[in-house]
Amino acid sequence: MQNYLKNYRRYYGLIVILFFLSILLFSRCSEERTHNNPTFHKDSVSIDTTHTKDTIIAPKIVYSDFEKALLNLVFVDIQQLDSTFSVEMRYSDTNNFVGMDMYQNFSRAFLQKDVAEMLYKAHQYLKDTVPDYRFLILDALRPKSIQKLMWDSVKMPTNIKRKYLSNPALGSLHNYGAAVDLTIIDSSGNQLDMGTPFDSFKELAQPALE
Repeated sequence: MQNYLKNYRRYYGLIVILFFLSILLFSRCSEERTHNNPTFHKDSVSIDTTHTKDTIIAPKIVYSDFEKALLNLVFVDIQQLDSTFSVEMRYSDTNNFVGMDMYQNFSRAFLQKDVAEMLYKAHQYLKDTVPDYRFLILDALRPKSIQKLMWDSVKMPTNIKRKYLSNPALGSLHNYGAAVDLTIIDSSGNQLDMGTPFDSFKELAQPALE
């Protein structure tokens, strides 16, 4: 009987110890599951917008009626072909040798398609060669009426004047969208030295000396 009681107490003690060990192990496993799989409440969930990119919408170009007519013909807006061109049409401002806005109803650079494509290739070559450089277009297609206005504004002998300007009676390549006046700017917008400024009537600016 005494041996039975001793064995009973021993087995009972082992059962109690195993019971408490199982409780401890269960509690530990529950804590690990809770730590590794936290419960998210609806009110605590937020969306990380740190890396969300805003959609950039290019501003819509508003063309004048005259510019729309040019687009309906054979001409191309050069900035529609390549938006990295800089354009500063001098004759649609007062910063020119006449001192007046001669274009008025258009301010964008239009060229014939094949001319625009060749200019595009030249611009790509420039950017590939010197990434900080860009073309700055100062004039492109020019109405023949403006050619006459320019011609009449320059007061010098005809034989000298024609060294700088095309006689409107004969026409200019600009009048057909087949010529472009441009310079090169750096990443800060500074123009490179081309020998003379735009619209210069110095001898060095004569096309024959280019």
